[in-house]
Formats: sequence, structure tokens, C-alpha cells
Amino acid sequence: MPEFSCGGEIHRTDWFAAPAEWPESYVVPDLSAPGVDVVSALAGGGYLSANGTSMAAPHVSGTVALMLEARPSISEDGRYVVFESTSANLVEGDTNRRSDVFLHDRRPGPEALFALSDLDVSPSVSRSGRVRVEAWVKNVGEQAGSYDAVLRVNGEVEQQRGVPLRSGQSTRITFDVRQREAGDYTVGLGTLTGRFTVRR
Repeated sequence: MPEFSCGGEIHRTDWFAAPAEWPESYVVPDLSAPGVDVVSALAGGGYLSANGTSMAAPHVSGTVALMLEARPSISEDGRYVVFESTSANLVEGDTNRRSDVFLHDRRPGPEALFALSDLDVSPSVSRSGRVRVEAWVKNVGEQAGSYDAVLRVNGEVEQQRGVPLRSGQSTRITFDVRQREAGDYTVGLGTLTGRFTVRR
């Protein structure tokens, strides 16, 4: 076990004073938990009263989990924040449908940052199967860069292109899509989504 952790069993009925073998000075734990006469669920059903560090560990683990949920991990200088999220729209291409851990730099740096808006899919109902997908993208960062525009139809990559933008510049992205099969389709561009229907 790490030198900063320990486990010990002390019955409350036996506690009158510090044990004789304890040193004059010692480290007081930041967190302690009950480990004697703890009632726990049995695997096959019912309950059991038991002792030991295995009974105390769930209390400590649960407390730490609640602390981390209340306040994500922050670096000493406050610049970096580590957090966990189940959101699927924080980064492009997050399709694993699982909770992910993110590192966020709170200090704005000289980089290109892109913002998408005003997605338009027209016509919303097409008999030819042809639709046009348009959206605005703006470089809100401090440096020039290229936005990687990835158009998805029903979750699959349909088209992709790079869009170079100076700092502060905005432009409209246009994709022409054709689907031969009749049905309803979902369009995704970055965090923006839209729909169209093909009717024959």
C-alpha cells in the first residue's frame, strides 16, 4: 500500500485513550470510515454485519467520488481542468456513446477556433433525392487556420473538405447531397444537425 494510506480496526467500545504504542506525534487522517459492525448486502440476497477494511473502503470510495463530482480536478495554477462527461457534442466525432475524460485549457492561446451556425437543409422534402446543406463557419480564434468540415448523413461520412479562414473571417459552407433511396435522412455538420426526406 502507498505510504500515505493505512488501515486499522478499532472497536468503539475499546476506545478510552490512544494506544500506548502510538508515538507522541502522528498524522491525522483526512478521511476515515467505519469498519466495525457495518451492515452490507449479500450477493445472494439479505444482509450481513461484518468488520474490516473491506467494509470501510466503500465509504471512502463513495466520499471521494462525491468530492470529484462536486469539483473536477484543477491544476495548481488553475489553468487546466480535467472533467468527465457523457455529452456527445463537446468534440467532433465523439461516437463511442461512452463517458469520456476531457482536458480543458482555460488560458486562451493563439490558435484557430471555429464556430458553426445556421444549418440549412433544402428542400426538406425532395423527390429527386437532391438536397443542399449549408452552414456558416467563423474563425473566432486569434490565428488563421483551416476548419475540417465533415458532413455526415445518417451517421456516415458523406463529404469532407478543408475551409481556410483568417482570424475573424466567416464563410458559408455548401454541400450538395444526393440520396437514391426513399426515406428519412439525418444530416450532421459539426455539432449541428438537420433532416430531409426523399419521396419517390
